Amino acid sequence: MILQDLERETSETLSPSIPIDILNSTVPHYVRVATDGVQQLDILAELFGLSWWIFANGTLWLGRETWPMVEVVHDLLANNAAMNTAEIATDQVSLDLVPGVTFLDRRISFVEHRIEPDELHTYVKFEHADGSAMNTAQGALVKLIESAMASGSVPLGTFTVM
Repeated sequence: MILQDLERETSETLSPSIPIDILNSTVPHYVRVATDGVQQLDILAELFGLSWWIFANGTLWLGRETWPMVEVVHDLLANNAAMNTAEIATDQVSLDLVPGVTFLDRRISFVEHRIEPDELHTYVKFEHADGSAMNTAQGALVKLIESAMASGSVPLGTFTVM
């Protein structure tokens, strides 16, 4: 089984919550590409139409997203619909607020907790309606960088992504 091979080669620990059908998935003629574990997981996820996460306990999960709803007592500090981001203040870090859940009626793809001596803020990035986490400006920037890397030249100019 491909996932167990990857676990052994990367020294990761698979989550016991990986569905058994995914854990036992095989491909008749699968050849592993010489690359790092993250890229290998991306390849497997794309091949089977899945997502993967590292849980707070350090285990690796691969499966189909269910996007469960979570409720967190918070104060909304900022909500930027154009960038699909929000910043909230809470009294304590919520370990339920992680990528792969739904919060404020939107799917979360990124979470950052900022712990300072007198305050705790959490920054979240939401998925777009089409399921992507990237906004238009970020997508254009990625294409620009990929193009420059492929051609070996860097275009002149200045740009800001806000």
